[in-house]
Amino acid sequence: MKGNQPINILNMHTNSDTSGDKHEVRMQQFNIVKEVIDSKNISAEELVLMGGDMNEDKDCRLLKCDRQAKCENQTYYTDMLTALSAEEVEISTEETDAWTYNTENNTLLKSLYETSDCDTYQYLLDYIFVSKDHIAAKSSSVCEVLHPLSPEGKDLSDHFPMSCVIDFDQATETNTTGSVTETVTEDQDRWGALLELQRGNYLE
Repeated sequence: MKGNQPINILNMHTNSDTSGDKHEVRMQQFNIVKEVIDSKNISAEELVLMGGDMNEDKDCRLLKCDRQAKCENQTYYTDMLTALSAEEVEISTEETDAWTYNTENNTLLKSLYETSDCDTYQYLLDYIFVSKDHIAAKSSSVCEVLHPLSPEGKDLSDHFPMSCVIDFDQATETNTTGSVTETVTEDQDRWGALLELQRGNYLE
C-alpha cells in the first residue's frame, strides 16, 4: 500500500539453463504466474509489479564466449512479456551497465568460471515488470542495476539487484460537498522497489 493505493507484488525465480535450454519450462512457469494474477481479480485501478530472476536473457545470451543461443532478436524475452502480459520499464545505464549476471564485475561469478574455457557471461536475467492489464507505469519510470558490496567490499550475490522507481497515476477519488464535485488525483506518486535476488525482496 502506498498512501491509499494498493500495490500488488509478485516475486519469482524460474528455471535456469544450467542443464540446457529451459525456455519452454519457464514459459509454463510464466503462464502459472499469470493465472495466479488473474485468479486474484485485482482491480484495473491497482498497480501490479512482477519481479525476480526470470532467467531469460533479453539478448538471447549473445554475450557469452561459447554462445549456443536457441533464440534470436529477443524472441525469448518477448515470449516472456507476452505470457505475463507485462511491460518493461526503461533501464538506465548512466551509472552501471544493464547486466545483472556479469562475470566481468562480479567476483563471485568470476571465481566460478576461472577454470572454464568460457569465462565470460554478461546477461540481463533479472527484471521488474508492470502488468499491462492494470494501472500503467508512466514513461518517467526507470530502473537501474545496482552493485552493492559488503562492508568488506565483497559481492553479496552472484546476481546484481534491479532497483526501479515506478511513477504512476493513483486511482481518482471523488469528494462531493453539496453540488460541488472535486476530483483528486496524485500525478507524481513515486514508488521505489528494490528487489535483491537470492536474498528476498523489500521496499525502498
